[in-house]
Amino acid sequence: MSTLQNKVAAVFAANGAIASAVAKSFAQHGAKVYLSGRNVKEVKNLPNKSSKPVVKPKHIR
Repeated sequence: MSTLQNKVAAVFAANGAIASAVAKSFAQHGAKVYLSGRNVKEVKNLPNKSSKPVVKPKHIR
């Protein structure tokens, strides 16, 4: 069982290199990940780069 199974994570500035890597790692370890970033198009592309596409883009102004 994964250590983040049934957990929820929010990652801000997700279109940045470090935050996107953190989001992918959380998702691969079983967390449900919600993303926020300035460039919504880039944030929407993150699930395609992850092995477990459970991330959902959110835009906060």
